[in-house]
Amino acid sequence: MIRVEGFGRLSLWLSATGGIAAGLAIVCLAEMPVRWLAAVLLGAGVVAAALMTGQPRRAALFLTAFSLQIGLVLYVTKPEPASDLGASWPNSLALPLGTLVALGALLCGMRRPFTWGGTAGICAGIVAFITGASLRGSPRPFLGVCHVVLVFAYYAIFLAAANCVREVRDLRLTHHALMISLALQSLVYFAQSLIGATFTPAGEWIEPTSQSLGRYGGWVGTQPAAFASFLLPLLLLAAARLLTTPDLRPLDSAVPLTVLGLSALCLTFTRAAWIGFGLAVIYLTGASARRAMLVRRNALLLAVCFMAVVGALGPKISIRLRQDHASALEERWSLIRMGWQVARAKPLAGVGAGAYPYVFENYLTPDLAKGWLYVVHNVYVLRAAETGLPGLAALVLLLCAFFRLASPERMPETGARVMALGWRAGLIALSWEMLWDVSLGPAANSLLWFLSGLMISAARFSPQRP
Repeated sequence: MIRVEGFGRLSLWLSATGGIAAGLAIVCLAEMPVRWLAAVLLGAGVVAAALMTGQPRRAALFLTAFSLQIGLVLYVTKPEPASDLGASWPNSLALPLGTLVALGALLCGMRRPFTWGGTAGICAGIVAFITGASLRGSPRPFLGVCHVVLVFAYYAIFLAAANCVREVRDLRLTHHALMISLALQSLVYFAQSLIGATFTPAGEWIEPTSQSLGRYGGWVGTQPAAFASFLLPLLLLAAARLLTTPDLRPLDSAVPLTVLGLSALCLTFTRAAWIGFGLAVIYLTGASARRAMLVRRNALLLAVCFMAVVGALGPKISIRLRQDHASALEERWSLIRMGWQVARAKPLAGVGAGAYPYVFENYLTPDLAKGWLYVVHNVYVLRAAETGLPGLAALVLLLCAFFRLASPERMPETGARVMALGWRAGLIALSWEMLWDVSLGPAANSLLWFLSGLMISAARFSPQRP
């Protein structure tokens, strides 16, 4: 018998491939700035520590929730030159840090059977398909590809939350990570307010502007609106726990977390976020009362916390309130009219995902052309202009699917019901904010998808025994 020798074992080939990949990575890292080299080494150390805990799935789950606050993005390709009239991010093949960590969590702890998200997953697929379909005839097709990739990047975060949380203690671990993020980002924002400059995890230092009110971005980004969008859902999760906890002892952390978050939110001086928080609290109070979950004395405690924060920051808040709101509203309305003008001209396919800032001037009437020209500050109108009315409908359906996932009636466990109430209030606040800005930002969008996926896992738990 003649024995045919193979080309070696699979493990040998895998080792060789890993060695080549490590060598290429070292060569690439050697050309990077020191701050990026330090970030990569720190990440490798964190991954090694997570694997050594003996519970890599839970460690990866905690890191996924914790990493959402770090506004680092991996740019796979060189960013395209931005238009002078703004940009609808991304302008490159970009992966938020949360996506990379979420992929690691999926490798460490996918549950069986695997879920793709049901109706929410279908809506996400429709959003990606319509975004891809808008590339046909787009003057910037590569930017459309970047937008499609970003949808799948967020979807990976959604899948990690939907499949890696297996039991009640996993949900509590995730909640702790999110509350730590709330406290940490509030403290970072306070530090930036004291220093008078924004510092980012990438080592960037952004000097203060000439504005009378200092406005910063935390670790989430460089803009106060992006920071406020990320902070709002976390603050409302803490507020939901505060409003619905009958015992005083568990409130030891809920009260300071709520005060910290409220203070940081006020210091952003973002009007849309302030109004969004008010709308969300109204919903949260009414929804918890209707379900007999509201503790009245705690509602009074929340009101006292709010008045104390507003009283302490009153002089600064009054400066913001005295500014010309009518002029700002008129500018926003003019931008919205420009966006609808483009959507009316291209109602089915739009001008192409990411292409709006480069082409919208071609669709303006003479009176609109005389106003402030910039990318429209409204996520819904921008979506309609870039991907057509089908794209707008797909986005609204996706948000409705996320809202339905967070139904407290679907949650058999008490903590999950409270978390669902808080996240529904957060969705209301974020949906309101999307009426007034170009985007929520990578961090807030990652958090939106993560918490929505978490609701799928929370609905699977067995009822908690007394």
